[in-house]
Amino acid sequence: MSAIVYTGTPSATQNLVPTSALTTLERLLLWCLLLFDFLNSMKDVNLLAGDTVKQISYQRFKGKDGLLYLGFTVFVPVSDDFDISPAKPWTLAIELNNAKGSDLFNT
Repeated sequence: MSAIVYTGTPSATQNLVPTSALTTLERLLLWCLLLFDFLNSMKDVNLLAGDTVKQISYQRFKGKDGLLYLGFTVFVPVSDDFDISPAKPWTLAIELNNAKGSDLFNT
């Protein structure tokens, strides 16, 4: 498991959430997606026989409004009980690794 911790010094399998910098939902979402990309961008997912895609990928787009946008495609494995379980949906995610991201993600 690639664990998340909120205080202290992260270990070799933990990522420290930089809570003082994650002040909006957008920042939290982008932190999570970029960390997930850092840890899993080289992994392939077999969706159909002979058809693979990357676990996560993103592209950069310049909008007509002049802003730079990142567009993500993400495949997160979940329990087979996802549609019927009374558990919180995010608790049904299947962990992919036990890696730690770059220290860039910890500050």
